[in-house]
Amino acid sequence: EGLGACNVICSDKTGTITKAEMTVKVIKMLNTTYEVTGSGFEPKGEIKLVEGVGNEADVRFLLDLLAIHTSPDVKLVQESGQWKIRGSPTEGAALVLAYKGLGEEYVKSAIEKYRLVKTFPFDRFRKRKTTIHEYGGKYLAISSGAPEILLEISSSVRLSGSDTRMSVDIKKRITDYITELASSGYRTFGVAYRFIDYIPESSEDVERDLTFLTVLGIIDPPREGVKEAIESCKRAGIKVVMVTGDHKLTAIAVARMIGLDASEENVLEGRQLDVMSDEEFNKIVDRVNVYARVTPEHKARIVKALKSKGYRVAMTGDGVNDAPALKMADIGVAMGIKGTEVAKEASQLVLLDDNFVTIVEAVKEGRVIFENLKKPINYLLTCNLGEVASVFGAELIGLPPILRPIHLLWINVTTDALPAIALGFEPPEPGLLEKPPRSAKERFITNSKLIYYIVMGTLLGGMVIALFSAMLLRGLVFAQTVAFTTLVLSEFGRSIVSRSENLNIWKLPGNKWLIPALLVSLTLQLIVIYTPINIAFGAVPLPPETFLYMAIVPLVIIVADEVRKLFKIRI
Repeated sequence: EGLGACNVICSDKTGTITKAEMTVKVIKMLNTTYEVTGSGFEPKGEIKLVEGVGNEADVRFLLDLLAIHTSPDVKLVQESGQWKIRGSPTEGAALVLAYKGLGEEYVKSAIEKYRLVKTFPFDRFRKRKTTIHEYGGKYLAISSGAPEILLEISSSVRLSGSDTRMSVDIKKRITDYITELASSGYRTFGVAYRFIDYIPESSEDVERDLTFLTVLGIIDPPREGVKEAIESCKRAGIKVVMVTGDHKLTAIAVARMIGLDASEENVLEGRQLDVMSDEEFNKIVDRVNVYARVTPEHKARIVKALKSKGYRVAMTGDGVNDAPALKMADIGVAMGIKGTEVAKEASQLVLLDDNFVTIVEAVKEGRVIFENLKKPINYLLTCNLGEVASVFGAELIGLPPILRPIHLLWINVTTDALPAIALGFEPPEPGLLEKPPRSAKERFITNSKLIYYIVMGTLLGGMVIALFSAMLLRGLVFAQTVAFTTLVLSEFGRSIVSRSENLNIWKLPGNKWLIPALLVSLTLQLIVIYTPINIAFGAVPLPPETFLYMAIVPLVIIVADEVRKLFKIRI
């Protein structure tokens, strides 16, 4: 219900907007480009030279490094005929590339041969991971992650089987490779290495003077239906913000694929955010649709800025470090598949399939819940005010008691309840996601609604009193039975028009619960009138023609409300 009122959804890119089915498609080495065939995580494909002079030894060395650098908990498995990765999909893509070039048996033997002795895990501040391996009497340090970051801490580059000193020109060429791949929508993944003769105590001891090896271009296609879901959000007045740790140009390319406005002024990088004051950021947060190279701390700051501008924010997250942003958001949405327990505990919702499309469906469901809470209230208040108007109106003009206490109890406990429950199961109204989100301060009962309830209740009460007065000539018990039954039938009319506040009944989808509820309520009322228990209720059997007079009241109620809707008089 809270998600239905959100007007901003901040979503992670990888695995939520995209499939997280990553495939290495391009290998960029200095002066050389290779294309990789195959799709998904299936370990079948070829590595083809498409530009420059190839060096088989360099490619082999890269594949060796990828094979032994992959975390032990990353596994390639086949389930129901489909290849899947357990663990990091990025590392999974690198492992699949190694399988394509080396074969499964070789990869397994390499992992055993070059034993892993230490790992400095990836984190979102360093934006890299480093592993240390035994390698021919020395140690080999392998670093992977954001290529532009690795480039900054590299002093040489691999070229034709040997290390060449990094120059300004070489650095520019590698930077151009990164830009070219990112602009084409690829996730960029760098690999660098260093031979050492010691086991480092900290990442700072080894993540320097590296030899830059390659930039991999990894494709991670958008999920089916995401573009349409974002269009639905736009029509519903919901701003979608994509948040990613990827390169800015990759984020822009993916944003354009899914229909987000990713012009230069609408994209912000984490490093730009770092140097902005809160005041400066608050001035531009309305227009930013894409955040690139961000950390969990940036996420929390984004939520804070959006909330300060009056937005109701939903934020997705999966890691332990996402917990502050998830707690700070109006609605935290944790990933059910890749999310940590900490992230799930910090969230109000868990997305079981990690799919952005499901978030939009949840928004729709949230709006349905709120609307379907209002409908029984609309129905019950108007009917109860009609009962009050009948009883007090008759007293005020000096008529005998119009209802017995047991009549009121029966109406409120039995015939009221079933239609009210059925209204709670009303299907979504047409155009529900075409309307802007409701205000967080919107009340169930506004001043205009209260006036409407009083008017309709008074109209109902007045007609019941008029019919009661006309029937008094046939005796008090007869007139009371008519008033009692008329109120029940009128409630049927109110339940029909309460299905929507502003749409005519012929524009609404069917409610499979309402008609059975009305039939059961009518049957119960007929049992009270026409069986011996009518004595306990102080009622008498009514001749069939009496129902023609009583039916006028609910018909007037229905026509009056449908005319209001037809003339678009909103409540």
